[in-house]
Order: sequence, then C-alpha cells, then structure tokens
Amino acid sequence: MLRMHFKNSVAFKWKISYGVILFIPILISALIYVQTGSIVEYEIKRANKALLNQVKFIVDSGLLQTEQLGNQMSINTDIRKYLDVDQQKDPFQIYKTKQEIHKYLLYNDFIKDIFVYSKSMNMVLTPDTFVEESHFYQMYYESAIFTFKDWQKFARSTYIKEYRVLPTRDNGLLNETAALVQSLPIDNSNQPLGTLVITLNNNKIEKILKNMDWIQYGQVLILDKNDQIVFHTKDAGLPLSIHYSEMELKKDEPFFENVQGHKVMISHASSSVVDWKYVSMIPAEVFWERAEHIRNLNLLGLFICFIIGGVMILVFARKNYNPIQELVRFVTGKAFAPVEKEQDEFELIRQHFIKTIQERDDSNHKQVQHIKLLRNYFLHRLMKGHIEKEQSLEEASKAYHILWSSDYFLVMLFHLESDKGVSNEFQLLQFIISNVVTELIGAKHTLHFTDMDGTLAAVLNIQPAGFDDWKDDLEAELKEAREFIEKRYNFQFATTISGLQRGMGGIHQAFMQALEALEYLMLLGDEKVVWYGDLKHTNKDYYYTVNQELILINLLKSCEFIQARELVTGVIQSSFNQGNTSIEMLKCIMIDLVSTMMKLIQDQHHGSVWEELRPFRRLLKCNTKFEIEYQMLEIFNYVCQHIESKNKSISNLVKNEHVTEFVQENYHDPNLSVSLLGEHFSMTPQYLSRLFKEQRGQGLHEFICQTRIEHAKQLLLKGESIEDTARSTGFTSSSTFIKVFKKYEGITPGKYQFNGQ
Repeated sequence: MLRMHFKNSVAFKWKISYGVILFIPILISALIYVQTGSIVEYEIKRANKALLNQVKFIVDSGLLQTEQLGNQMSINTDIRKYLDVDQQKDPFQIYKTKQEIHKYLLYNDFIKDIFVYSKSMNMVLTPDTFVEESHFYQMYYESAIFTFKDWQKFARSTYIKEYRVLPTRDNGLLNETAALVQSLPIDNSNQPLGTLVITLNNNKIEKILKNMDWIQYGQVLILDKNDQIVFHTKDAGLPLSIHYSEMELKKDEPFFENVQGHKVMISHASSSVVDWKYVSMIPAEVFWERAEHIRNLNLLGLFICFIIGGVMILVFARKNYNPIQELVRFVTGKAFAPVEKEQDEFELIRQHFIKTIQERDDSNHKQVQHIKLLRNYFLHRLMKGHIEKEQSLEEASKAYHILWSSDYFLVMLFHLESDKGVSNEFQLLQFIISNVVTELIGAKHTLHFTDMDGTLAAVLNIQPAGFDDWKDDLEAELKEAREFIEKRYNFQFATTISGLQRGMGGIHQAFMQALEALEYLMLLGDEKVVWYGDLKHTNKDYYYTVNQELILINLLKSCEFIQARELVTGVIQSSFNQGNTSIEMLKCIMIDLVSTMMKLIQDQHHGSVWEELRPFRRLLKCNTKFEIEYQMLEIFNYVCQHIESKNKSISNLVKNEHVTEFVQENYHDPNLSVSLLGEHFSMTPQYLSRLFKEQRGQGLHEFICQTRIEHAKQLLLKGESIEDTARSTGFTSSSTFIKVFKKYEGITPGKYQFNGQ
C-alpha cells in the first residue's frame, strides 16, 4: 500500500477522480441502455442534420465561389471588349478573352464549364472554342425537350444573377446541369450585350456525397423554389413527396414522413446563397437495425468498464504517485513531506518552484536590461560631452557597472563600406563587428560599444599591463578582425581611432577626433585604419591659383578642351594627393574651380543654368574623392558642351546670310517655307529657325512674310491687281495675302494702293 503523509494527499484524490471518470461512462451507458429508443431517434436527426449541413456547406461554398467568379468576369475588361468587338476586326481580342475564361475555369473545380454568348456576333466563346450559337447548341444542348428556339430564348433573355437548370448532353447521355446565368454588362442590364453562363460540376458534388455516411441508403436532393430538382444523387430509390413551400413552413426542422410505405427521416436546410433547399431522405430502418446492436454493446461495455476500470485505478494511482513522492523529498530535503493544513504534494511543489523561478528570472532580466540601457546612455552622454565634470571615474563605474582599469581612453568609430542605413541587416553587421572585435581586443583592454547616431562607436580603456605596445597590438587585432569578418561574413569595414586621452573628460575630445578622422576616411577612401594622430594640418598651399584660373578661362574660350581637362584634372589630383591638406581647403578649391566654369558659361551663354546643373549641391552631397572627381568632370563636360554649341552657332553666321539671299531670290515660290529651307541647307527646320533668330533677332517665317510684303508693295504701287500681286509674291490666295498684308502694314492692300496713287 501507498504510505500517505499528507492529510489531503493527491493519491486519494486520484482514486476519487479515476472512480468518477469510471462512473460517468457507466452511468451514461446505463441511461443509453434504458432510453435507447429516444437516443436512436435523436441520433437519426443529428446524423441527418450533420449530413445535410455538410452538403450545404460544400455546395454553398461552391456557389459562393461561383458567384464571386461571375462578379469578377462581369467586370473583366477583356470580356467587355469581347462583347463590343467584331469577329473580323479583332481576332486577337477574342483569343485573349478565351485565355482569360480558361484561367478562371482552371482554378475552380466546382465549375464544369464557362461560356459567354455575344448577341452582336451570335457567337459563343468557351475556354476551348469560339463557334456560332447553332453549332454550340448541337454540340452540348440538342435534345427534344430543349429545342434550338428554347436555347435562343435562354441565351438572349435578360438575367440578374439567376440559377437555371439546363438539359445537357454529356457523352451521349442527357443530364440536367445547374448553371449561373448573368447578363453582361452588369451596368447596363436593360440592353445586355451578351450572357455569361457558368455550369456547375455535377460529378464533383456526386463524388463528395458518395464519401458521406449513409448516403448509400438514402437520397440527397437540391430543390429550387419552383419545386424543380436541381441536383440529386444517382440511383436514388425514394421519390420526394413534399414541396418547397411545405418545407419552408417547417423552418429547417427534421421530421418523419411515410414515402411509399417507408418511414423516412427528412431533413432540410435553406441555402444561404440562393433560393434552394437541401433535402436528405434516409430510411429509419438503417438506424433501427443498429439499435439492437447498440443495446448489446452497452451491456458489454458496462461490465468491461467496471472490471478493467477498477484495476486500472489502483495501478495508475500507485505508479503516478512515486515520482511525486520523489519530488517532495527533493524540494523539502526530507524523507517525507511535512503536513501543513490541507495542503497536498502538488501545491507544495508548485508554489516552491514557481516562486524560485519567478524571482530568479525577474531579477536577472531586469538587471541585464537596466544595466545595458544605463551603460549605453552613459557612454552616449560621455562621448557627446554631456557628463557632469565633477563626477569621478569611481562613481561612474559604480553607477553603471563599468570597470575602468586605467585613466587612459581612446574612441574608435567603425565605418561599413556598404552602408545600408538603420535596417535590420545593418544592425546585424554592427553586432558582428562588436562581437568579433570584443573577442580579440577585450582580452587585453576594456572595451564598451554603443551606437552614436547610426555609427558603431567603442570606448577603449588601455590596460596598464599592455600600455607600452598597445598601439601595435590594436592595429594587429583590428587587422585580424577585418580578415576574419571579410572571409566569414563577406563584408568589409574601416576604423578611425582618436588620440590617447587621459581622464573621463577626455572621452568627448577623443570622440570628436575620431569623427574628424572618419570624415577624412570617407573623403579619401583608401585606408582601413585612420589614426587621428597621423592627420597633419600644416599645409597652407592653395592648389588653384589666379594664374591657373586665367589659363583655364582662355583654354575654354578657345575651345581647347583637352588641355583644359588636363588642367582641371591636375588641380583635383594635386589637392587630393596631399594627405596633409585640410578638408575645408579641399572644399574651397573644388567650389572655386566650379565657380570659374560657371562664370564662363554666364559670359558666353544667355540665361542661367543653375537650376539645370546645381553644381554646388552636387559637390556637397559627395562623401569620397571618387565622387567629387566624378562630379567635377561631369560639370566640366557640361560647360564644354555649352561653349562648343555656342561657337558652332557663331560659325553658322555665313549660312544665315545664304538663307537671306535664298529667300530674296525665291520669295515668289508658293512652296517656300521653313521646312523647304531646312531641306535645302541640310538642317532641321527647328534648328535653322532658332539659329536664324539668334543672329537676326527675327523668326525665319516672319522674315519670309515680310520679304513678300515688301515686293508686294512695289507691285501695288505700279498698279498691279491684288490677285496678280498675291500670285507674283508667292501667296496661295488673295485672301491669305490680304490677311498677312494687314498684319504687317496695318491696312488692306487695296487701301494701300489707293493711298499710294
């Protein structure tokens, strides 16, 4: 026997619980045995209802998908174009629409077929064919009960989402198929252009029903509001003797009905999609035949449950209590658990472990999070220079759990060469760098990382033991870290390191030095480690002198662009190749160089190009010398193109004089125009007109008109008629001549002739 050491032991509770669990099925079995009749009847109704709900769910889901498909096809632009298109004009649109219909049919196995009837063409389009309505009727619907006139009436009628039953020929057999019918387009139902018909897949529904319980003994029907059978299971032996309206009065409640001398359980449910009734009819004998078998099983079950259940209660109660007893001994540290009021073993163990685990987890989690946040905040303020000056290293170490081993500090900034912003990937790369560098450097020196406005920063505290050769060790360890990360994680980084500072207050100065070194690193972009101490600021030379500026201006004005480019490139290379040139001086040289070129454009070209070129904005956005050199050469090429274009315009001055002579000689030609002149001088009309206007200040078309008017005035004063004058000066009609003459002279040709005489 089990030795109990608790007043309210779990072993006793288990026996009671197991006994209750055993008693429940025994009691239920006894009640079922006594009331088998009522239970069987209930099970009949429940089974019928469950079967019917399953049918309803499947068919309603398919109908809902079918209606959704119909809605999508009703608004499909390709189908709408197909209804508007002419077969002989756009066969591609018909093919495209057929592909769209095939795509809809492909992803819905509840649908057997889809076709669209076009009234304008009297054609039917299916996923497989495009035929006349008569041929389509012969292939699928020809029968004695559904004539071609019936088909035409069906196809040309107006529908608003209706379900119809169609007699269909399938493999030589005549079957009835339910179909969703919709007039197209839906936004003009009064004058439809065609009809969309989606037929349901009877085989799909029949296959699903054959897998249901008891379907082989009964029948399932789908009845519409007109008492027409939309669908029924094949080989059904029981005819329906009630109507849709009668079932509507019974409010979906199952009932018994005598059908041809058989007592049948009839269950029905209303579709939530259409006006259909789902009806199941299963003979009651199917269930009553099993009633006697159920009674016998109940008696046998009562006996087996009583014998086996009692044995299992004792076995499992003993087996399950042993590990509980061991846990009690472990928790209390005694051989037997002490008795404490009505407490049981589970409660003792649960309280002990929950309390211990919660205290430990809460304490560890809060401590880690608080220390991490406070440390990052402290380091951020320390590098920004916001720390209180009177605070000592010992106080900071105690407050933020940072142990400094000496009074010497420096700051390192890590620059990723493939910077992707503050994304998850970028943060992951920073995490990799911090872990690898800490693993290598942290063994010798104290190192703490933090994020400084998106840049990974580290405060390094030099250990006294390695103070003599710390710089060489640091470079070697950073090199090892770069090689490992590049090989293992396939990305690179560069590091800028400040000068060595003493005291916690010098960390801010170290951070500023590292920032300045980072700016040099991003601008020059060559080295992997930049020490602030290696930067020199003693150079005072300005690599772009006044003499060079004059030479550049003269070279550009004389169109010696190759020499000018060599001069610009030389200034850029001289500025960047001197590592001791300050960043401020580099920016001044670049801006001064751009200013020279921009002033030259203003002298040579009318109008401002600032809005188009924006040179200073381009330079200010550059971060590396390669970007600056690229932008400078882009600006230089732009300037050269403008100067060359202007010089070409000046060189064409002689051509403009030839244009003037040509107009004076051919003004009487009615075909004389800007287009004719462009063709004659081998130039585009637009370019010739713009060139002419730049040189003479007058449009070419305007010059042609004025030349004709001047010659016309001479003819009018000689007494020529208006018609002859218009014809002699190249005008196509006298009305055009009068209109143009009045535009330039302010009076009509007749009045001018009268005044002259």
